Amino acid sequence: MPRIPLFSLLVSIPAIVAAPSTTAQVSRNVQLLGTLDPAPRFSEYNDVWGYVDPATGKEYCLLGSEDGTHVIDCSDPANPVERGMIPSDSSFSSGNFWRDIKTYGSYAYVVSEAHGGMQIIDLRDADNPVKVKTWGSWSNAHNIGVDAETGIVYVCGTGRGTYAIDVASDPVNPTQLYRLRNPYIHDLSVHRGYGYFADQNGNNLQIYDVTQMPASMPRLSSVRMPGGSTAHATWPTRDNDYCLGANESSGGPVSIWDVTNKRLPRLLTTYTAGPSNAIPHNVFIRDRVAHISYYTEGYRTVDLSDPANPVEVGYYDTYSGASGGYDGAWGCYHLQPSGVIYISDVQSGLFIFKPASSAERYGDATTGSAGATPVIHAFGAAFVGNGNFALEAEAAPPARVGALIVGSGRTSVTVAGVAFHVPLVVPQPVIIPMTSDGAGTVKVPLPVPAMAAVAGATLNAQMVFIDSSAPFDWSATQGLEFSTFTP
Repeated sequence: MPRIPLFSLLVSIPAIVAAPSTTAQVSRNVQLLGTLDPAPRFSEYNDVWGYVDPATGKEYCLLGSEDGTHVIDCSDPANPVERGMIPSDSSFSSGNFWRDIKTYGSYAYVVSEAHGGMQIIDLRDADNPVKVKTWGSWSNAHNIGVDAETGIVYVCGTGRGTYAIDVASDPVNPTQLYRLRNPYIHDLSVHRGYGYFADQNGNNLQIYDVTQMPASMPRLSSVRMPGGSTAHATWPTRDNDYCLGANESSGGPVSIWDVTNKRLPRLLTTYTAGPSNAIPHNVFIRDRVAHISYYTEGYRTVDLSDPANPVEVGYYDTYSGASGGYDGAWGCYHLQPSGVIYISDVQSGLFIFKPASSAERYGDATTGSAGATPVIHAFGAAFVGNGNFALEAEAAPPARVGALIVGSGRTSVTVAGVAFHVPLVVPQPVIIPMTSDGAGTVKVPLPVPAMAAVAGATLNAQMVFIDSSAPFDWSATQGLEFSTFTP
C-alpha cells in the first residue's frame, strides 16, 4: 500500500475545519466538555464505564461511588444528567469502597469490595435503570472484566479465585464456566482468546488461553512487571500483538509489552507521567492510542503507533493537589463512538473529555457479504510529525478492491445502496485506491509531516469495498472524523 503524505490530502481538500483550542494551564490537547458530581455528600468515587442505547444511539456513563452505581445520560456532554442510581447491597465499609463495572449487551455487571456477588442492572431503558438481582457466591470482589466478543465476564480479587461467567446465553441467569483458584488476580483484560491477568502478589503479567473453558484455562506465560510489587491493570491492542501493564506504585511505570509470542512476552519500554512519585491506575487502548487514569496526574493519552517509542500527546489534570498517592483520576472509559473519554475522579466525580488524539465514528455502515460489516479504525493519533499514522479496516470482504475517501465535512447520503458519510462533490474529497487482504483487513499509511502548517484540521474518512456477494455489490464502513494537532 503506498504511503500518502497527509499534507498532500490537506492541500487537495479546499475546506478545512479548525480544531477547537484546548490550551489551558492544566491541560494540553484535551477539551473538557462537562462534569457531574452526582453524590456530593460522599467524598469518594471509584470506577467508570460506558453504554450506548442501541435504539437511540444515546451515550451513557456508569459511574461508581461509595453508595452505588450512577447511570448518567451523556448525550449532551456539556449537560450530563443522572437518570438513576443502583444502591450498593451493603453499607460502605471504611477502606473497601471499591466498585467495578462492565457492560455486555443491554446489561451492566457490578462487583464491589463492600458486598458479595455481582449486581445485574437492566439498561434496556437506560433512562430508568433497574437492578435485576445479585448473582454469585463470593463475599467480595475487587474487579470485573468482560470479553466483548464471547459475552464472558471475569470476576477477580474475590479471595476465592477468578471466576469466568457466561452472561451471553442468559444475561440475567449467568452460568459459571470456570474458576481459577490461584494466583490472586487483581485486574485483567480478555481479548480474542487470550486473557491478560495482573498477578498483583507476584507482580507479574500473566497470559492465559481462555478458549479451552470449561475444561481448563492454560497459563501460557508469566513475566515480572517493572516497578514496585503492585501489578495492577492490563490492556492489549486490537491485534493482540502488544499489551500495556500498569504498576500501581510510586513511579509506576506503565509497561509496554510485545506479546506476539504469547509464551514469551518481551518488554519494549516503559512510560511514566509527571514526577517520580506519580502512580498509574487503569490503562486502555483504542486505535493504537492509550488512555490512562493516572491518579494525581489526572488523565493521560499516549500515542502507541510505534509501541517502542510512546509519545504523550495530551493530558488533563483533574486533581489540584500534590502528586503522589491515590487521589484524583481513578477510572477511565474509552470506547464511546463519539470519541469522548470518561474519567472518574475520586474527589470530584465525572469528567467528560474530547482529546485531540481520539477519532469519532458516525453514521451507519453498509453490511456486506456473509453479514460482515467493515469497521474503520485510526492507527495512532494524527499529530504533527507522526510518520506512523494510518487508517485501517477490519471485517471487510477478503481480497477485494476498494477505496479510502478522505475529505472535510460530513454527509449522509445513500448511493446505489451504500451510505456515504464524506461529501463526494463539494468539497471534493481525495480518493485512494486500496485492496483488502485475505483476512479482510487493510491499512492505508497517511504519515503526518513535521510541518506546523498541517496542524489544526478536522478530516473525515470512509472506506468502501466492491463486494459482489452483498445486496448492492458494495459494503462500507461508518464515517471516521479525526484531527491533526501539535503534540
